[in-house]
Amino acid sequence: MFPMLSMLEHDKTLLFTGIQGAKGRSTFLVSENGQVVVIDGQEGEVYVAENYKEGKFKFKENAGKTRYFTQKDIDSCSRRLQVEQMPEETKNRRNNVEATIFQLTYFTRNNKTRYRGKTKHQFWANCRAMWNNLVRIANHLGDVCPNTA
Repeated sequence: MFPMLSMLEHDKTLLFTGIQGAKGRSTFLVSENGQVVVIDGQEGEVYVAENYKEGKFKFKENAGKTRYFTQKDIDSCSRRLQVEQMPEETKNRRNNVEATIFQLTYFTRNNKTRYRGKTKHQFWANCRAMWNNLVRIANHLGDVCPNTA
């Protein structure tokens, strides 16, 4: 029915604002020539990793111990670095969206509406979401152009 539109056609960017789990010990950086550079967070040492299989890397520490990691570790490290460099205003957008979803169901009893039937329920949800958006717009406009009367 409707053609799938890519994110590039509408100039959209996908932002990751939260990553689960603890930060890793090492930081992985990919140089311009394709080499993977590993920076050890505890010792501060810099190592160059070698690709021993497709998507799998290894490097030897000064103590002689070999450490292994995958392309998935490199990707998650780069995403975590992007999140750390992101401005706070952008990070808070996710919180605002989650707060809006919470406000949609705030006045329901036991997460149920009073309306029966799909049409009535969808109408209620759309009206409630529109009200939330109108309140947010009014609050934003009050901040942007305060009343000068």
